[in-house]
Amino acid sequence: MSGGLRHPVLRALVYSHVWLGLGAALQVSWIDRLYFTSEWRLALFAGSGTVAIYGLMRALRAHFGPIAGPGLLQWYDANRRWVPVMVVVAAVVATLSVRPFLDRVVPVMFFPALISVAYVLPMRAVEGRVAGLRRVPFMKSIWIAVVWASVAVLLPLSLLVGPIDAWPVLLLFGVEACFVYALMIAFDIRDHEHDPAFLRTLPQLVGERVAKRCSAALMLMVVVLLILLILFAPPRNASVLGLILPAVGVSIAAYMVTRASAQRSEAFYLFWLDGTLVLVPLLGWVGIWV
Repeated sequence: MSGGLRHPVLRALVYSHVWLGLGAALQVSWIDRLYFTSEWRLALFAGSGTVAIYGLMRALRAHFGPIAGPGLLQWYDANRRWVPVMVVVAAVVATLSVRPFLDRVVPVMFFPALISVAYVLPMRAVEGRVAGLRRVPFMKSIWIAVVWASVAVLLPLSLLVGPIDAWPVLLLFGVEACFVYALMIAFDIRDHEHDPAFLRTLPQLVGERVAKRCSAALMLMVVVLLILLILFAPPRNASVLGLILPAVGVSIAAYMVTRASAQRSEAFYLFWLDGTLVLVPLLGWVGIWV
């Protein structure tokens, strides 16, 4: 993979994981606005928590492993002094943002948080590389999909007062899990040549061509689930345009995952492909506002 990010502002935005944090915040705020309570502090928690978790993971990998190769790890090495500060500040912001709701948020976020910490913590060092849940065979990308879906759906659900309709919750969870896992398959294609064989990622099991088809099929499943939401569980707090327009973003993402390869640039993966996590809920907000 070549073609690293060159503009310093863009490098800071992407390598600090603020770009991913923005995606997480928008995902939570979009779903919360459509079906739940519209509490902006939940989005702040999701965004800052994402920056903290991903920052911790990169910092640990930079500490335990050689800093060579991807520009992301090189950037973390060059900014070692302030990266821990960034992680701590993001974690504090995340904690303070949900302080009034801790009794509701903690029960639903306990297991996603546990998975996240176990995913990034250096349980042991293997040939200079950090090991955690991410090195469990078959599960490297599934963990991430489960955590993202849990945060995007269960976090807003935690503040809902009154009876809970299970269908929109299940369908929304499916939307988030399928979408994120489809993206992660593309990243596994990027890492195919470097991932240890025991990880058993989908590209390792079925090859890159079939993996791309599986990723695109998952994106198609996301569109199907959005249609089911429109037909059988429409939004409680906004028009169905908040679900229709995101399908356009999912279609763009579906095309992008079919273009994934180890030769694609760092910008393709870390800005454009990760950017679909921003694009889809942003289109949802456009549908809400019009």
